[in-house]
Amino acid sequence: MSKPTQNKDGKLLFAIAGGIVVIAAGIAILASLGDRGTPVSQDIRAMPAVHIDAVDSVVLPTSSGRDFTDPTASLADQVSEVEPVFVIDPAADFTKEGIAAYESERYDQAAAYFAAEAEARPGRAWTHYILALSQWKSGRADDAADSMRRSVQIDATRVKALVNLSRIENDRGEFDAALTVADEALVCEPQNAEASFLRARSLYNIGDKETALAALETSLDHDPENGYAHNLVGLIWIERGEGALAADAMEQAARRIPDVTFVQNNLGMALELSGRLDEAAAAYARAVELGPNHERAAMSLARLDGRIPEFPEDMVEEGPVVAVLTETDSIAAGTVIETATDEFEIPD
Repeated sequence: MSKPTQNKDGKLLFAIAGGIVVIAAGIAILASLGDRGTPVSQDIRAMPAVHIDAVDSVVLPTSSGRDFTDPTASLADQVSEVEPVFVIDPAADFTKEGIAAYESERYDQAAAYFAAEAEARPGRAWTHYILALSQWKSGRADDAADSMRRSVQIDATRVKALVNLSRIENDRGEFDAALTVADEALVCEPQNAEASFLRARSLYNIGDKETALAALETSLDHDPENGYAHNLVGLIWIERGEGALAADAMEQAARRIPDVTFVQNNLGMALELSGRLDEAAAAYARAVELGPNHERAAMSLARLDGRIPEFPEDMVEEGPVVAVLTETDSIAAGTVIETATDEFEIPD
């Protein structure tokens, strides 16, 4: 009679053991889920900077350097590190809004509007032209080159586009391409002083300084008031050790663009090379006054206190060349100023 009782007891023990196994497995699963941190952070993705589709709320990680895949960062930390994305209203007048953004120096937004206009009406050379300038001013030289090329493809006779494309290519270090484009501009308009200057600048950057000098003479024949052309002439003479010729050219540059820091620095170099040390010190002091963080001029000024005439060749500066739209536009050091006729030309 004892066997049935033992059988019931065995079944009961087996059921209890099974229940314990199930509970232990559930605890292990919950523990593994708890170790996964905050998975929300894994799903945050940077969206494109511009969306033409209207949206209610879009966020984009800032450039603060935070790693948004860091599982130790709380959701509150992540939310505090994001900012609204610029959103384009698809019903907006892209050209009008783009011009307003450009004139207020919101170049990223200007580029966004003009890109939308170029997509909507791709056959307008002017739209691609102003898009390129907006991209260039916002630091996107590669995109600017592509957009300016599209403008030239639509209208190969647009000299402004060719001139600015040559500038952009020089800025990108594509000196052969810059020279080719400058030559194309001169085919369209042989007397164009800016195209002649950019041809000279491209030749200088390539290393053909003899031909660059000849091109600079042509450019200055067309526009003797181009201080940046005089500056480049002065640089070539400085590099050749011709102090008197360098000083003459740099004085011409400084008369025309007296408030450009690197021109005053180069004037100091030329005057120092020609032995006019007191005048050189005054030029260096002016460069430091214009640009308090200009280390080259400050070093040269300090060096001249000991009246040491030698200086390293890499102390001279060519200066960057960027495009502007009007003579009243913000002008950075090294800017080649467009004529006042280069106002916005709103297409029909």
